[in-house]
Amino acid sequence: MKPVGTSHFKPPPNVQVKDQFSTGPIPVQIGPPTELCVPTQKTVKTVVKAPITNPAGHLLCFQVTPTPVISPIWDKNQFGVGSLDIAKTSTLCLPSDKKLIR
Repeated sequence: MKPVGTSHFKPPPNVQVKDQFSTGPIPVQIGPPTELCVPTQKTVKTVVKAPITNPAGHLLCFQVTPTPVISPIWDKNQFGVGSLDIAKTSTLCLPSDKKLIR
């Protein structure tokens, strides 16, 4: 099913990507957009614990073909430290602007 409102996106069919886990650029094929990630505030018991620091910071995520997997990795975040099994890449998220149309 094609997401609503995606007719204007014409991504290139192939791009090279590299992240902190890869040793060099990896070719991927780009598919349709799947998700829009928006700035979010975290509030615990009415106390703002993490305010929105970049209200214009949006990401639009596109389907991509899988990339090689290096697993497990260690992650440290506000909830603790732990080992994570990395799954095959399924999306590529790009910084994006949004415009509300009313």
